[in-house]
Amino acid sequence: MPVFRVTHPRTFQRVVATEKNRGILSFFRQTAIEIAAVKIRAVTEMIVSVGNSVGRIFWAWVSDGITRRWTFAVMYLFQFGLFWLLPSLTSVAVITVVLFVILMCCGGGFGTMPAFAADYFGSKNVGPNYGLMLTAWGFASYFGPQLLVKLLGPSGSYTSGLHIIAIIMLISTVVPIIVSPPTRVTSQHVSSSARPASATV
Repeated sequence: MPVFRVTHPRTFQRVVATEKNRGILSFFRQTAIEIAAVKIRAVTEMIVSVGNSVGRIFWAWVSDGITRRWTFAVMYLFQFGLFWLLPSLTSVAVITVVLFVILMCCGGGFGTMPAFAADYFGSKNVGPNYGLMLTAWGFASYFGPQLLVKLLGPSGSYTSGLHIIAIIMLISTVVPIIVSPPTRVTSQHVSSSARPASATV
């Protein structure tokens, strides 16, 4: 159970991260179609996609200096502000820069998560615990499209949906700060608890 107390909030955050990634790409495609030619759209999508790769390296490096939990907190805080402003942007160049940073945070989450799992569960337990965290992808593939359709509404506007994601990002900022590693049971504690009680006369 201690494992689930740590992995469940992280898994929830990965659901949010995966779906906001899908949402911003959909928003970006719609906006780019409206205000830019197809070639410009292709180039800008390529640029923001590079942000995912850059973020894996950059945020992993940052996490070595400020710890994993504060790295996640900073990434979520950045995304809160960017998602809140995103619907009001109309310039392709500005949108590209904003989405580049957002996708850097998305890549940073996946680049930092294995080290986060190692810090909390030990290197030998990274595999199963990180695998449990990645089940968020499974949840996202089913619930994500349904959620996005409901957030779009009849108007087809992304404003309310992106603002909701921004609020979720703000709430998520607190999670890595308050979550603590599971308590390790020492061999001495196990042996003493397993020792049968002495018989009384």
